[in-house]
Amino acid sequence: MMGEGNQGPSMAIKTTLDKQRNLIEQGDFVRTKYIGQHGWVSLDRLTLTDWDKIERLIAEAYVLVAPKSLGKKISTTQE
Repeated sequence: MMGEGNQGPSMAIKTTLDKQRNLIEQGDFVRTKYIGQHGWVSLDRLTLTDWDKIERLIAEAYVLVAPKSLGKKISTTQE
């Protein structure tokens, strides 16, 4: 999910609660306001340059939120 607010552009990504905790501990992500209790994380600042990591997180997020039949197709092609 992309957005823009008073602080500038923002990006939120759906994760599992375990992955959310790990990402926050690493320091590049914060718990997303209002929906963080469901595993969403936001980039703390859009200066993170590890786009491979972000790409993997987005692919994992899609599997979490996509209809189950599509999620299964994606996860089997990535293995």
